[in-house]
Amino acid sequence: MALGIEGARHALASNALGDRDEHRGAVFAEASLRGPGALDLSLGIRADRHESWGGHLSPSVAVARELGSVLALRGSWGRAFRGPTWTERHYADPGHLPNPDVAPESGSAWEAGVQVRPGEGVSLSVAAHTRTVEDLIDWARPVHDGSPVAGGDPAPTPAPWVPSNVSRARFQGVEVEGSWVHDAVGRISLAASTLSARARRAPGFESKYALRPLTRKVTLGIERSVPLGGGDLEGQLGVRLTHARRGAVRSLDDGGVLSPGEPSFQELDLRLGLPLSALPGGRSRIYLDLRNLLDAEDPDLTGNPVAGRALYLGVEVGGR
Repeated sequence: MALGIEGARHALASNALGDRDEHRGAVFAEASLRGPGALDLSLGIRADRHESWGGHLSPSVAVARELGSVLALRGSWGRAFRGPTWTERHYADPGHLPNPDVAPESGSAWEAGVQVRPGEGVSLSVAAHTRTVEDLIDWARPVHDGSPVAGGDPAPTPAPWVPSNVSRARFQGVEVEGSWVHDAVGRISLAASTLSARARRAPGFESKYALRPLTRKVTLGIERSVPLGGGDLEGQLGVRLTHARRGAVRSLDDGGVLSPGEPSFQELDLRLGLPLSALPGGRSRIYLDLRNLLDAEDPDLTGNPVAGRALYLGVEVGGR
């Protein structure tokens, strides 16, 4: 069992956000129990208090059960909240307006899953989950299609983004992940997920990020060791290919489209790691990342285009 108490003071001096000073505190308790038959149970509860938006209680429970060496079951449920940031409450520029009255969002989520290990080096897991959020915080503005107005005049400037609360949103999805590890091949992994999103908000508004979830995603990964120079040293080669799409968000009330879907996109990443035996730690390495080799131009979570092809060089020292 673990018991704790915490307190924090957040202070800010900013030309854009002003001078801010807020306090918050919390108490929490967590307990982990080991039952008969390889049963694990975790219970938790947390109480937060913030001077700006009051108190919130966040309970949680998780259970896992191993059925022999092949099968494992798990499930969890919990409540949580997120308070608005200073940016959401106070930031302003020509394209954004603040909303000091935006409320915290709160919600609950559950997940149930099963993991199967049918043979050596083979693993398969399937999980279903749902998350329901009240007062979801989102930047929104009236829909703007960029069309010219009558008479050939230029299209009006889009309205600024304003933080607001979506009265209710529900996300439901399924995730499947499998992997195979073999000495001659390396590790091959395949993960796929699908998600549906429904919300209750006034029609005629577009979402900046909260109602733009990835509704379909498939990722294929390959990792393997590469002999170097015929000696005992080995490098690591990794390839990851992702196909994804942000689909439509529909109304909780009548099923109408609140946020249209976006075109699917593909991203390809490559990593090469080389050992550095001269450095301490035994696992030091230099690595080279080649990201977005297909030069995908899909918008990221903020609505801006993702970075194009990029090359990263790094060093990792030590590690376990």
